[in-house]
Amino acid sequence: MVRTGARFEDAVAEYMRWLEQDRQRKPSTLRDYGSITRAHLLPAFGGRCGEDITTEQVEGWSAQLAARGTMNNRTRVEILTVLHGVMQRAKRAWKLPRNPISDVDKPTQRRSIVIEVFSPEVVMMLVWPRTQSRTRRSISRPPSRVFVAGSSWRSAGVTSISRAGTSA
Repeated sequence: MVRTGARFEDAVAEYMRWLEQDRQRKPSTLRDYGSITRAHLLPAFGGRCGEDITTEQVEGWSAQLAARGTMNNRTRVEILTVLHGVMQRAKRAWKLPRNPISDVDKPTQRRSIVIEVFSPEVVMMLVWPRTQSRTRRSISRPPSRVFVAGSSWRSAGVTSISRAGTSA
């Protein structure tokens, strides 16, 4: 079915219907995407024909979001992702000639991962009960991976632990 002049609001409604019924997304996802469309997409693109939205308009709008200084890049990427989904669904459902969001450059995101690595002494204190003598303890096979805070000794590659003179 070729549909020319499809309004952006119709595209949003079709996308949300498709997510809920065809893709069976969780209610929390639908809530999040609905919030993004109401707060950001409809105010910016509502009332327009989906075919009239250009890559340049979206890039300018995205730059305005960044210029406000109240939104980080991760949020902008989420908003652009939902907009891409809306336009991609409109392209498939109504045979729009192209998805203008496909050519939009997404903002870069800095990822910071902090990994706290335990020393062998701390690992030993975590693995062995405090009532045992620490001088007679040994690990029969040293961990093959780094032991990270929050992980267990099994996930660190320790397969067996023995005390001097006994086996585990």
